[in-house]
Amino acid sequence: SLKVDVNNTPHQTAHSLVELDRIDPFYRYPYTHVRQRDDVLIIGAGTGNDVAVALDEGARRVDAVEIDPVLQGLGRDRHPERPYADPRVTAHVDDGRAFLERTDRRYDLILLALPDSATIVTGQAALRLENYLFTTEALAQARSLLKPGGSFAMYNYYEPWLVDRYANTLRAVYDTEPCVQ
Repeated sequence: SLKVDVNNTPHQTAHSLVELDRIDPFYRYPYTHVRQRDDVLIIGAGTGNDVAVALDEGARRVDAVEIDPVLQGLGRDRHPERPYADPRVTAHVDDGRAFLERTDRRYDLILLALPDSATIVTGQAALRLENYLFTTEALAQARSLLKPGGSFAMYNYYEPWLVDRYANTLRAVYDTEPCVQ
């Protein structure tokens, strides 16, 4: 396994699919609710665990968006499943919200894969770069990129209050109760 620490804090670990299924089954949760899996967008693709799972779940095309070129490079070079080498994957080094605003593709599944830049926006100590992904405007833009019957998923397991905050935003954008696992 490849382990990545940022500022002396564990940030990511690239695992094989067998290991992911054993220790982090949440990677498979979004696919339990998705009928079609042809086109998948992963924002916060990191070193590639979510990309490997999307491919294993039958995705025909994956747009893997990661803001940190070093993380994406580590995943390309050292992930045990080599998901970034798969021809079905298009890797994008970009800000997730900017990608949502620029793309004209439509997706069966859009996944916010625990985007965590580990970066604070200069001059605003409590505001992290990925906070712009969790606004009603950004989530509404993601919704507009879904194919008919498409699904949006995200995960965060750090704080229960944060899950509630995200659920409230999703409820506002989708006008329905989100499925929480």
